[in-house]
Parts: sequence; structure tokens; C-alpha cells
Amino acid sequence: MYLLDQVKKQQGDTQINRVYLIKDQKVVFVNEEFSKWNKVRVNVSGFTLTAGHVQSEYQLLNDLSDDEFEFRQKTLIEHGCTTVMLFVKIQYEAQIEKKLLAVIEKLKSSTIDYVLGLEIPLRLLRPSVLILCKKLTIPFLHVICDEQSDIEQIPWMYIAQASLSYRVVLMPSFKHESFKEKQNQKWHWQKYTKKYAIANEEYIREGQRWERRALQKVGLYPQKGELLVGSDLDYNLYTADESQLVEGSHKLDYDKRKPSAVILRGKSLKIDHHHFLIAGFGQHIRIKMPGRLLSVGN
Repeated sequence: MYLLDQVKKQQGDTQINRVYLIKDQKVVFVNEEFSKWNKVRVNVSGFTLTAGHVQSEYQLLNDLSDDEFEFRQKTLIEHGCTTVMLFVKIQYEAQIEKKLLAVIEKLKSSTIDYVLGLEIPLRLLRPSVLILCKKLTIPFLHVICDEQSDIEQIPWMYIAQASLSYRVVLMPSFKHESFKEKQNQKWHWQKYTKKYAIANEEYIREGQRWERRALQKVGLYPQKGELLVGSDLDYNLYTADESQLVEGSHKLDYDKRKPSAVILRGKSLKIDHHHFLIAGFGQHIRIKMPGRLLSVGN
């Protein structure tokens, strides 16, 4: 065990003082100070700390060469991403298990952690697919609603019943070219998901970070995306460069900033301009119970 000491943690627009007691690369204690601790301390004064970023990703699923795969991982790590949420594209229910097994095999050489979700057309939104999601621990579905999609024809009551024991989060995208029809699709989607208390969330595009509420819905919080008791020791360290703070606040401008250090489960993946890829270190995180920290209907 050791103490991560003298931490300036970014919390919204402010910075707060924190110490973190670490055991087996997980946070076991958090406080403003721990003066009685008389064992190993790791001092990170002079840096600002954030939790490792969790973001949506597609490119790692492409048919990449080993060099391209490494380059993409370095790019993600360069910007502080320690966990990716992957959307495996599916056209037919029968191909789901085979495609997922192929992706898991491909990602055995991953350095960063990952969670598997699916991207499906609306016609595949059916109870049997949700039951399969429970079996395969798939906590989120990106649902594509195009010009041919009829949201009213979806068996919403049976979707709700199939979701009772494993609340898969639905993330819709509305692709209709007509703005009026797109708004009509959104209205019907909200109507039925609210009526049947089905978990849903706005689609989070590639490269965008998942915030607390979305992570809670899929069941990844607080393991990822925060540093609380029980969290993995994933964090980024930023140097105190005032030129890269948002004007008028202490909030880091993440569009401009690149962390000086990126840590995943206690391992350094980046220090200054040096990257340390560890093939096979990345874990496939299987979500056993999405939404376990949320009340039904959220």
C-alpha cells in the first residue's frame, strides 16, 4: 500500500486537495489529508490530476496492421484516454457472437482497457437481442434510426420486460434527412422509452468522453471515470501551465491539453513524450449489472 500525496484534483471548474490510499492498484481511501500515514508516499505536487478518460472509439475495430493498431493506441493515450467504449457494427442477429469473439481475439494485444457495445439498425432492437446482450455482458447499444425505421412498430413492452434483469442502455442516432421527420423520430423514441422506463442516453460520438451519468447508466462508474473508493487507479497528470487553462477559471482546456503522464491501473502508459505500450495489459471489462447505482426510470 502507498499514499498518492499532495494531489491537486480537477473538480469541475475548481481544484481540490486530495490524498489517495492505493492497494492492488485500486483506491481504498480518499481524503483531504492523511497526516498519520507513516509508510510510502508518492508526491505529485506541481501537477493537476484528473481521472483517466473514458471515450467512444471505432477505429480500433478497423482492419489495422500491427503498426496502425499501435499508432492508434498511442494517439488515444497521448490525449489521456485509458478506457475505450467500442461499438461493434452488427447487421444480423446471427452474427453477434461470432463478431464479438473476433473482436475480443483482436484486442488481446490491447494496452488500454475496453468495454464492448454494439451498433445495430433499429430493426434489430428486439427482446432476443437484449437477452443475448445479458449473456454476453453487452451494456449499451447504439441504435441507428434511418428513413426506413418505424419506431412505433418496435415491441416496446417486450423490450422493457427483456431489460428487467439487465438494463442495456440504448443510444439512438436519428439519420433521416428531413429535419421534421428526424424530430418526429426523436419524439416517438422519447415517448416510448419514457413510458416503459427503458434506459437510454444520448449517443456519444467517437473521441467524445463519457461523463459520470452515462458511466453510471452502463455500470462502469465508479470503477472508471472517477477516483473514488473502489476505482481503478487510472489518472492523468498535467503540468501547471497557466496558458492552457480556460480563461477566468482553473479548468483545464482538454481540447488543447495533453497530459504529461497517463496511468492505467498503476502502470505508466505515457511519461512526457515517451509511450509505453504493454501488449495484453488492456482488460476487457464485462459489465455484470448496468445502472446498478441508478433508480429505475433514470
